[in-house]
Amino acid sequence: MIDNSFKNPKKSFKKSATTDLIYMCPFEHKMGDVLFVESLGITLPTPNYRIERYRTGTKRFGIYIFEYVYSGKGYIECEGIKYSVGAGDFYFLNNNTSHIYYSDPDEPYRKIWINVRGTLIAKLLEAYSVTVPVVVLPLDVKALLEEICEIFKEDCELDSKLEMTSLCLHKIIAMMDKALRKEDVSIDLPQRLKMYIDNRESFSLTVEELAEKFHLNSNYTTSVFKRKYGTTPKQYMLERKMTHAKQLLANKNCEIKEIAATLSFSSVYHFSNTFKRLTGQTPSEFRRSTTQA
Repeated sequence: MIDNSFKNPKKSFKKSATTDLIYMCPFEHKMGDVLFVESLGITLPTPNYRIERYRTGTKRFGIYIFEYVYSGKGYIECEGIKYSVGAGDFYFLNNNTSHIYYSDPDEPYRKIWINVRGTLIAKLLEAYSVTVPVVVLPLDVKALLEEICEIFKEDCELDSKLEMTSLCLHKIIAMMDKALRKEDVSIDLPQRLKMYIDNRESFSLTVEELAEKFHLNSNYTTSVFKRKYGTTPKQYMLERKMTHAKQLLANKNCEIKEIAATLSFSSVYHFSNTFKRLTGQTPSEFRRSTTQA
């Protein structure tokens, strides 16, 4: 099973963030709240603006983040993937993963944001089958987020504000779902596992390390990956090594011991045996055949 539990984050902070804070809830969030607006505002351009939230254990911090970038640039890091955002981009951060987001130091972004909790958002995301940890889309939700800001500036009861806000958030989630289906950019867990493997420069990754990165156990990681791709992550990583080994062997200037080290094999002997088992040739034989060709 996927462990969706949280401890209090190790860090959750801003550095020198200049913000036009529209609303900060004075009350504590309670389990079972339908909609809890924690805060909303506009982040003004700040080169060292940075937010970090870490998922590490048994307590769910459960914040859903909706943001729209007016200008400038910023970055999001989540599950080994780095996303870039700029003017006109909307991004959504789900509540079930660690994440870091920050402004570009040379072109810091200006953005409008709302942080919420509650069962309503969870149910809406479930209804629309939005399970990905991060969504980045060129989606024009500026007017809806600005409408929420205006709602919280009004002199009316909180329940009334939350009711109007819930309608705006529902519209945003519906727009997000429509765009995801249209663009076919929805990424499920096996795809995220594969992307993480493919995007790594190092070949030292183990299944245990992969599982730990995604807060899963090794057996579950292997199961969901194999169900999607018909092979285990261990076998896929090994085949990826062999593909790179062939490319490196085609370069006569690369010594076999260097290739073995680059691909994180424990020894030349281990590399040679594995290569022959999977390709039918030793590394030297493969190199000679490519040279003769």
